[in-house]
Amino acid sequence: MIDGFLFVVVLVTALGCGLVAGALFGFSSFVMKALARLPAAQGIAAMQSINVTAVMPGFMSAFVGSAVACAALAVTSIFTWDDPYGPYLLAGGLCYLVGTFGLTLGYHVPRNNALDALDPMQPGAAERWRQFVPTWTAWNHVRVAAALAAATLFILAVRASSSPYTARWSRSLLLEHESIVVEQLSLEADAVRAHARGEREPEVGAGEPAGRKPELEQ
Repeated sequence: MIDGFLFVVVLVTALGCGLVAGALFGFSSFVMKALARLPAAQGIAAMQSINVTAVMPGFMSAFVGSAVACAALAVTSIFTWDDPYGPYLLAGGLCYLVGTFGLTLGYHVPRNNALDALDPMQPGAAERWRQFVPTWTAWNHVRVAAALAAATLFILAVRASSSPYTARWSRSLLLEHESIVVEQLSLEADAVRAHARGEREPEVGAGEPAGRKPELEQ
């Protein structure tokens, strides 16, 4: 059962993975395309500037923090493997650690470092930049997909668990709908009783002349 501190960790980790996926998706969808439209020297200089500003507390806290949380959840899954959510925790943790964090360290960081050492004005820089953009972007798509998959798997882990938070929320919805249904049934019952009284009143009125008929004959 995912509850207490574990529930908070899984939820925050899912949000962190989703945040990283969104940041990386920006590069796949428009940032790298915009840089590729610039002259090679300007594109290289802009990417070098991005590499410097990316290593800041804002992004790195989400990027590295999510990796630490994913590692912790992957270890937790070993001890909760028999629970319905255990496999989801392991799959989500591995998706991010291998497909996003590991790919960044093993592929993108070395190429970013090589680009940072490149003089945008030196001969051959434009050719290296033309080779850099498509391959960097293609593997960035993988990072986006892995981070998004990790976030989805952590959400599925919460769904698969009979968490008391989820159960309490479900019970509150049921009680709310139950009160509405009871009120509707009460109104319908009142309407039925009123309709029944309306049908009986003409019968009594129709019976009154029959009751007075002997008096008229006398």
